Parts: sequence; C-alpha cells; structure tokens
Amino acid sequence: MLRPVVKDRRVEVGAIGPDKRVSFVIDRHSVELIEIAQRAVELAPLLIPCLLATARPIIGGMGYRYRIVIDPEVRFGKPCVRGTRITVGDVLSYLASGMSEQEILADFPQLTRDDIRACLAFAVERERRIVSSPAA
Repeated sequence: MLRPVVKDRRVEVGAIGPDKRVSFVIDRHSVELIEIAQRAVELAPLLIPCLLATARPIIGGMGYRYRIVIDPEVRFGKPCVRGTRITVGDVLSYLASGMSEQEILADFPQLTRDDIRACLAFAVERERRIVSSPAA
C-alpha cells in the first residue's frame, strides 16, 4: 500500500497511473485529511478500473488528426473534415447556432458523429495550445 508523503503543505497520496499522482494542498497539521488520503489510496484499486471502464473520451487520444486535415488547396488551408470541404469552423458554427448533432448529420450526410467529435477535439486542442502559450 502506498503511504501519503507530506512535503511542505502538500500531501501526495500515491500514483494513479504512469507519471500521475494525486495531491492535496492542506494544513500540515490536518490529521483528518491525511486519514482521508490513506483511505483514498486503499480505495483507488477498486475505483479506478470502474471509472476507466465507464469513461469515454470525446475522441480517442489524438484521433481527430486522422479526420481533420489542412490542405492549402481546399478552403484556403482551413482545417476540414477529411474527404469533404466542410471546415471545423463550419461545424462549430452550426453547433453554436443551436443545431443539434442529428440536424447537422441530416444536412451533411457525408459527416459522421465521430467527425463532429473530431471537430470539437480539434478546437479543444487548439484552444489548449493558445492558452498554454507564454505571453510575449
């Protein structure tokens, strides 16, 4: 069993996966939280497989890269759904205007649910890169 490690004001309660640790910022003298952390370590082997079995990402890993392409010859190099001229921006605009996934699929039969999810995943990844870029 992994034991909590107290470092300054952080209590690390153990590994939950490769290169991942759970930690809580606490008052160093808080015995209750250390006990909770110990209990979390005991329950982790039971809870994590259940959570992993029910969790479903928007699109697996970087799977959008197989569905979203950037070709300078198509739509002026805007990111498009592979095999179509439909841009990620188009799909996001339809969703933002209130169209449901079913309405988009009905209007554009060449798209699939995974294509729509890939557009969302692409936008999330782009936002992540913009937000994590250091300010100049």
